[in-house]
Amino acid sequence: SDHADVDLVAEFIEGMAARGYPLSFLHWDVDWDGHVHWVEEAAAMAARTRALGPRFGMIYYGRTGAATDAAWLTTARQNMAMFETLTGIRPDDVIFQSWHALPNYVLPELNVAKFANLVTRYADKRTHFTLTAAVQGDGSVQASGALLRDTGLALRRTAITVVARPLNGEGIVYEYRLTGVVPAGATVGAVGIRINTECSCAATADLELMEVRFSQGGVPVVITNGSFEDGLDSWGAWGTAPFAASDASDGSGGAIAVHSTSSDFAGLNSTVFAVTAGAAYEVVFRAKVAPASEGSGYFALMFPTADGDHRRVIQLSGVERATAATTSTRGTYSVRLAATGDATLYRVTVGYAGDGTYWPAYGRVIASVPGAPVQSGAVTDQPPVPGIRIGTPNRAW
Repeated sequence: SDHADVDLVAEFIEGMAARGYPLSFLHWDVDWDGHVHWVEEAAAMAARTRALGPRFGMIYYGRTGAATDAAWLTTARQNMAMFETLTGIRPDDVIFQSWHALPNYVLPELNVAKFANLVTRYADKRTHFTLTAAVQGDGSVQASGALLRDTGLALRRTAITVVARPLNGEGIVYEYRLTGVVPAGATVGAVGIRINTECSCAATADLELMEVRFSQGGVPVVITNGSFEDGLDSWGAWGTAPFAASDASDGSGGAIAVHSTSSDFAGLNSTVFAVTAGAAYEVVFRAKVAPASEGSGYFALMFPTADGDHRRVIQLSGVERATAATTSTRGTYSVRLAATGDATLYRVTVGYAGDGTYWPAYGRVIASVPGAPVQSGAVTDQPPVPGIRIGTPNRAW
């Protein structure tokens, strides 16, 4: 499991070998939702494992919160493609597995909503991106490149997405949203925040939460003191990083703020509110999150039931700018994304969803103002590791 430290896992591998029990393989189980830098961490684990002798394998499965078999399988394909196309690493072993209630059916394998289709799609033809990006004088982000088959031929007139996530600056006020269906057996719900607790998290946090709203079936449900006009009344807080009541920085009313280091932890829960199992819901967290908070925790929506805590999360991060685009007849693309507040450093990711013939593909680079140094305290990707090629063509296939 990637909850473990890479150095500790390496120490375990070496210790077993020293005692006469060398490991044949290590299969990595990634916390897709809890680790912002899971791609880089898994790549580091792959390099370290292979250097010590065992085969390295990845366990591929979908993400929590998927409502249908098709949605679960789509996220599973995204996970496997993000790891292999961003890093250029092909695992020695590939394991398709589910820890969730989905998918419900294994066959037929040619049906995209069946589990065996994930195995079939793994054999699809590979693709890759080229990508360059830079922050412009007005703060916007210019990104360009090409989507290519691994033979070098272009994928023409193909739909792609480009996302720029800020890594520095103060952040902007934004409504973070989740939609879904209240799980079976749930009669109450609660909302909250987790900072460096109940997650694989260890980062600084700087955020202001101004309001939380919940509705089901399109009808608002009252969250007691959901706009914090009475400070922290009706909210339960704990940890080493205190939540402080304040006036909202945008003048909208009350708010709570937390400023913590990577060694602090904190939790916050609302009082419970009534929900109806099977009802469609929407939850909104109106907040200002500094981009440097990335990797420190999440906003949470929780439904306690007899069979456990059903939890949906929104990772703390700066507000992304995203756009859809279509490659040209030569497979190229060029897009401009609007600035996010005062940010001057972004992680830019370009993605292709794949189809019945071609794999999904991703490319990623860090974009900054040309010639500008990285600001102190900014969130950046993990240090490069052997075998990882972020934002460059994948020629491993």
